[in-house]
Amino acid sequence: MTKEEVLTEVQKEHWNVQGFNGLPIHLLSAAHDAERMVGKILPKSYRHFFYTCFHGRANMYYDESDWQGIADAFYETIKNKQTLADLIETYNADYRKSVARAAVIPDGSSAEELVVLAQAFSNRLMSACGSAHAIEGITFGSEHILHAVLSQKGAPDSLTLSKLSSPIYPSFLSEARFLLWKIKKAEGEEKNELAKTFLKEYAWIENSYLGSAKLTIEHVFRRAEELTSEPDLSEFDEIMKEKEAIMEQLSFNDRERFVVYSIDQCFKWQDDRKKNILESIEAFDPILDRLAVVLGLSPVAVKYATPEELTVEKLTSPKFKSTLQERVNGVAFYTTSEGISLFGGDDFTFLVDKLHIPFDGGAAEIKGMVASRGLVTGVVRICESVSDIAKVQQGEILVASMTRPEYLSAMQRASGFITNEGGLTCHAAIISRELKKPCIIGTKIATKTLKDGDLVEMDANTGIVRILQRA
Repeated sequence: MTKEEVLTEVQKEHWNVQGFNGLPIHLLSAAHDAERMVGKILPKSYRHFFYTCFHGRANMYYDESDWQGIADAFYETIKNKQTLADLIETYNADYRKSVARAAVIPDGSSAEELVVLAQAFSNRLMSACGSAHAIEGITFGSEHILHAVLSQKGAPDSLTLSKLSSPIYPSFLSEARFLLWKIKKAEGEEKNELAKTFLKEYAWIENSYLGSAKLTIEHVFRRAEELTSEPDLSEFDEIMKEKEAIMEQLSFNDRERFVVYSIDQCFKWQDDRKKNILESIEAFDPILDRLAVVLGLSPVAVKYATPEELTVEKLTSPKFKSTLQERVNGVAFYTTSEGISLFGGDDFTFLVDKLHIPFDGGAAEIKGMVASRGLVTGVVRICESVSDIAKVQQGEILVASMTRPEYLSAMQRASGFITNEGGLTCHAAIISRELKKPCIIGTKIATKTLKDGDLVEMDANTGIVRILQRA
């Protein structure tokens, strides 16, 4: 497709734009073949995606009509707990097979051998997301259904919605924090052994779509010392009881209860998916690093290849190596079941300029959805890249497009979180509840309106952020 044709396609749809710290090989591998993978479990799937990547920052455009179609198909075909369990097991079985296939491929050091390995681990990353890519659509539709149900029952407030959509299972981040707390309290050889255990179980935990964080024991010790209180894993039974009480009080029928149940299961499914993705990146990255050395590429440039470009012919071509290096300065991808259209250089600039929407950041307050209740006043810290994470100081309010596992250390220091994007099962919503910190999600404009150093009142009981003083 030409850049003009892609622009027309992108402009005519309503997109949910999610920001990542990420590079193409990881993002595109994870979403690769999404139409077929989601189509294995539901009669509706994704039709297309649009991405922009620029120096380690990426935006992924989700067509909300695709999400709605997936949600409609889910509730038309998945009617009970068993069929939902079967659907999730289809994903789990596919992922187990991909891990097994990648594990039996012999290691090697030549370009040809490394390319075969890279293809296998790209496929593993694809399966790590796989049919679980339906989660975004299922939760998007579930949120709308639940809101409509509560409105019909005279309880449309965000507090009830937040309670009914709170997770009833601890996330892997919560479980990892529990082990970090043990490390903090331990001494001597026990402390070292626990840190080694942490690396064995969670070496992948701060990975991102940029690649492996390459954690060390010293890094684990620092993370342990950042904890200020023992994680509480006992609250989930209380959350479940509170949900049941609300549904009983509002006379939820079986269909309405199944919506809440589906959200609960999607929390767990999404957490497993994220773990599988981060573990797959941990396995994939050393191969990409070795491939870069053998090919004479920078470790960043090799990650600007697409999954289809992981061939000896492509990666040994001097012209293609030059193309990869050029993509670091900006590249856009439009993907469908028919393939990928790529746009770098002037074509990338054309698309970004045409899609840019001028924004007036003069508003005195912004609104979003309550993910975790609370009221806090603090100084804003914008966190848009991995390098920003260390800048977040104790008690500041973290503002981001979205949060992801690599943000955890900053979230532990922050007093609250505000995001542009996100729904009821997003990372910020889950972690804020586990950390018991206020969180407002889905503001759309937080990172555009707020600036580092702004003093704000964050009312996560009403979903309103008031700007008290500009920096």
